[in-house]
Parts: sequence; C-alpha cells; structure tokens
Amino acid sequence: MRMGRGVEGFEFALRNARQQQTQLKAMRMEKELASNAERIRYLEGHIAQALASGAHAPLPTTTPALSNVGPSGSTSSAFCAGTITFNITFDYGMVDGAVTTHAEWSEFGPHAEMTRNIHTYAYAWTPDHSSYQEDSDSSGPIGGTCCYFQESFAAVGVTFSPKLYGSAYIVGTSGCNDMLFYEDSNY
Repeated sequence: MRMGRGVEGFEFALRNARQQQTQLKAMRMEKELASNAERIRYLEGHIAQALASGAHAPLPTTTPALSNVGPSGSTSSAFCAGTITFNITFDYGMVDGAVTTHAEWSEFGPHAEMTRNIHTYAYAWTPDHSSYQEDSDSSGPIGGTCCYFQESFAAVGVTFSPKLYGSAYIVGTSGCNDMLFYEDSNY
C-alpha cells in the first residue's frame, strides 16, 4: 500500500504508470495499453496544472510526499477543508478474485468554496494475462456538498491466484491546490 501527496506523489504514480506501459507494450496488450494511457494523461494533466499554478510549493503537512501506509487497506487524510477516505479491498473465491476501490469525501458545513475531483481505478487479471477486467471512474468537480463517494470494481476468474490492483486519486481545484493518491495490490 502506498500513499503520495502533492506533485511528488503524483510524479511517483506517473513513473509507475509509464513502467507499466512499457511492460504492456512488450506483451502487446492493446486494451490495457489504452486504459493505462488514459491514466498517464490524467496524471500528466494534473501535474502540469499544479506546476503552472504554483501548487507545487511544499504544503504544511505531516504526511510525507510518499509513504507506505500500513496493512489495513484503507486510509483517511485531511484534504482541502474536509476528509478523504480511500479503501481498497480484495475478495477471493474458490477460483476467482475481485478488487473494489472506494473513495469517499466528507466535509462538515458550512461548505468551503473549493472543488475537488476524484478518480478511482480497479484492475484484476490472471497471472498469464489470458483474462482480465478493469474499471475506472472520474468525478466531475465536487463542491458545495457534505459528502461524495465513488467506486470502481474488477473481477477475474478462473484462477487460483488472481492479481489485483486498485488506485484512487483526489485533486483539489478552485482554491485548493493539493493532490493525493493511494494504491494497493495483492502482489
């Protein structure tokens, strides 16, 4: 499990996505390449926007730019006048597996005049890559509300050792220049 904050955290996630892209190209996995390219564009766009706006200045936080978060599979963090909770769960059947990525935003009123965007991603595959499923979702701007959640879900079978990965991102906009990501895998 890994969590990253700010431009440095998103740059780490971008490096991982680019490494994965190289592996997918070598294996000629066209559908997965398209999805990975979308994630790379998402990360590059938010990094460029943050650098252009000066949001890459160090933020007063006790969370390191990149850290392991422990064995729980979920984490909560203060984020832009509210709280973001990420939860990635792995479920196993007799000959299958599934991953659910859940991101939940909450804020007590009165609501801050800021917006945030959330992106979730779930990916499940067999070790030989003969079968896979992926799901991703991006919110529009979230603001002026007490709470919001979204999930992505992927499952795969028939396999005794499914490979499962989930990630979630939140980006502050319109008055909040923070970025946070969380990822977890079973491998």
